[in-house]
Amino acid sequence: MHAARPERGVERGSALLLSLFLVLVLAGLSSALVSTSLFRQSTARALQEHERAYERALAALDVALFELNTSSDTGTDGIGNVAATIAGGDLQVVITPPFAGPAQYTLQVVGGFGPAREGLRVVVATDAELSSGLFGRDSIAMSGGFSVDSYHSGAGTYASQVSGDHAGETGHITSNGDITAGGGIVYGDATPGPGFQVLHPEKVMGATAPAAEARAIDPYVYVPPIGSSGPWTGAGSISTGTYRYDTLTLGSSDVLTINGDVTLYVDDKFTASGSSAIVLSSGATLTIHHGASDFTVSGGGVINPDEAPSRLALFSASLKKLTLSGGAAFFGQVYAPEAEFVSSGGSHLYGSFVTRRANLSGDGGLHFDTSLGAGSAAGGFRVRFAQEAKAL
Repeated sequence: MHAARPERGVERGSALLLSLFLVLVLAGLSSALVSTSLFRQSTARALQEHERAYERALAALDVALFELNTSSDTGTDGIGNVAATIAGGDLQVVITPPFAGPAQYTLQVVGGFGPAREGLRVVVATDAELSSGLFGRDSIAMSGGFSVDSYHSGAGTYASQVSGDHAGETGHITSNGDITAGGGIVYGDATPGPGFQVLHPEKVMGATAPAAEARAIDPYVYVPPIGSSGPWTGAGSISTGTYRYDTLTLGSSDVLTINGDVTLYVDDKFTASGSSAIVLSSGATLTIHHGASDFTVSGGGVINPDEAPSRLALFSASLKKLTLSGGAAFFGQVYAPEAEFVSSGGSHLYGSFVTRRANLSGDGGLHFDTSLGAGSAAGGFRVRFAQEAKAL
């Protein structure tokens, strides 16, 4: 006996249902592919818009600096303020406080292109505001044989400018509080805050009179522009680009090599201890933005073979300690207005330093690179520091 065959109508119905199902699946896949393509196009367009917005922000900054350095207003909104529309985008700069001659100013810069907005917060100052190798807002204390002098990195190495036991005599240090010059010699002025004094003034080769008014400095606000890649631990190398890590830890004999132009954001603790070292390749630049907790570089330190302080910049929002110690020389610029700056041992520091409090001891020294305070334009204004900021 043979099994009964199904009706042909049933077979046709099943085939029709299967065909409809396949059509729906293919339609869904097609829709997904179209959506993915549209998303990619939208993302690429958004990136291009942000790049163009950033270009306009830089153009706005150039206009503002031109106005400051020529003491002229290209518009009708006051020197240092800019508002314009250019090539399908817009740019704006707002200066605070209002321009009133040589001083320190903050520029809020915004560039726009389509819906994209990019912002910068830039602090500019004149030569007079940048003529101090060390500013310790609350106090400066020196002990041991620690001394201060100056040199100009554009005129050759520090060693080539030494005569006797020091180089230049414009190694000025300033504070809004007391200055204790209990270490070696200060070859320059030591300027305490109004109503404060220099202890051991005989150690100072320049003036020791207090300032007429306290110096106001801007805080550094840590605003990383990218997401974190987690913690960095151990040896490695970093090439040109912008990077962000939760923490950075080098120990033992770890070596971190910097190639090209690197911007590094570290959210929390930054530690290079033991015989570890951060090594800048010749011609490389390193800008470090530090968020919180302690910043410590000891042992092998930061090796800058070009011996150019302009190639290394550190901006820190830390309320804790910033320690540069050990026998390695440090060539760089430090802006950490809320941190306690500690240097001990035989550390020699080349560049310029802004901190809340400075405690310097041992047989090392601070050598102010006066080229960092030299303005390149007629008005002498130059960027003290800059950071990306939210564009409102």
